[in-house]
Amino acid sequence: MDEYRRVLRQRADDDRKFRSLFDAAEKAWLQHRDADCKVTSYESANTRSAGAYRFACLAKYNRVRIDYLKEMVDSP
Repeated sequence: MDEYRRVLRQRADDDRKFRSLFDAAEKAWLQHRDADCKVTSYESANTRSAGAYRFACLAKYNRVRIDYLKEMVDSP
């Protein structure tokens, strides 16, 4: 994720505490995203469209996260 790297370059190069907090937040966000998308696509798990439902959920979460990270970079 390019926005993730941009935030790290801008904010974390000289601040180890921020890097640690940011890495923990990203890990927690990924776990939440994956768990929520499993729940969201559960009903379709045994259908031909299961992958499409899960992919759509992941894409939706990723777009929101990218926008959030862009805000972090653009307005520190």
